[in-house]
Amino acid sequence: IAIRMDPEGSVRDVALSPFGGRLAVAWTNDYGTSPFSVIPYSGFKQVLAEGSVDVITPAPSFELLSDIQTLCLPESTALTAPSDDDGLRDYLETVESLSDDQIPPGCKADLLAVVETLQTRE
Repeated sequence: IAIRMDPEGSVRDVALSPFGGRLAVAWTNDYGTSPFSVIPYSGFKQVLAEGSVDVITPAPSFELLSDIQTLCLPESTALTAPSDDDGLRDYLETVESLSDDQIPPGCKADLLAVVETLQTRE
């Protein structure tokens, strides 16, 4: 992951979600603007007095989506990760409909972050 920083900014902390679909970056600068040149995940941004915490989807791809699903869902789950844009909408709806006893919440959040980021890319 390449994060291009504003010369006036500094990263204070970085954390990756358990399945790799979300990356939280806490940073500070004097301007209150994000110093990142990556595609943000629109699910979270918290502006702080001295900077911000951004949650981004690192390297969103169909491969990442498939890898996360393999890591966190049992093989018995009848869900196939899409391999192109055509399947994203149905996949999103299916993942959103799964209950907490069918999918771990962290897994669901990571899958949704990757899908939503793939849908918003240019």
